[in-house]
Amino acid sequence: MAEALLVIGAKQKNRQRVAGEILEKYKLAITEIDPDVLSVEPQEDKKSIGIDQIREATKFLFKKPLSHKNKAVVIVNAHLLTHQAQNAFLKTLEELPVYAFVILGSKTEAALLSTVVSRCKLIKDRSAEGLTLERPTPPPFTSMSIGERLSLAAQIAKKEKGELIETLEDWILYERQTLLAHPKAKAQNIALLAKVMADLETTNVTAKLALEYLLISLKQ
Repeated sequence: MAEALLVIGAKQKNRQRVAGEILEKYKLAITEIDPDVLSVEPQEDKKSIGIDQIREATKFLFKKPLSHKNKAVVIVNAHLLTHQAQNAFLKTLEELPVYAFVILGSKTEAALLSTVVSRCKLIKDRSAEGLTLERPTPPPFTSMSIGERLSLAAQIAKKEKGELIETLEDWILYERQTLLAHPKAKAQNIALLAKVMADLETTNVTAKLALEYLLISLKQ
């Protein structure tokens, strides 16, 4: 095996699905009971994946499989790797043991260092890029009163963070699909949605306040 795979897709659940399909081919799975698969996520109360976690992942990869012919490290949110962690992983990606492979997942290629991307086989999850039309349509913001928009913001803010981010990702994908109809307004909406989503993912901004600002500012 000995290869690194990079799955590009906007939605985490789709990156996880692709990773699961790859693992299944080697009779592996992301479960607590599979000793030959290590899934790496940010540690509790942290928003990024640091160098210490990558060092542990490297140690894991260089120990021979316990129950299977292969073993794998899976990082479906590799865009959360710090630059230091990415640099620390470069040599491992280049010199994987023959039985090991790595699956990275990222929203975009640009979120990772070019040196990491160049060491991976690229897999683009087309369903995660908004090329299918089975997406929830955002509410008709322009027909809603300010009070209705604020009420909607309060309702959405109650969602778990991951679900909230996926809602905004769906809206971005819809805006991209309808970009040609209203290029200026949609481009503004996409930029605004991306900014609010990034703020929610990387800062301590209050979800309700961020969504109120977003929903008041979005154009139809």
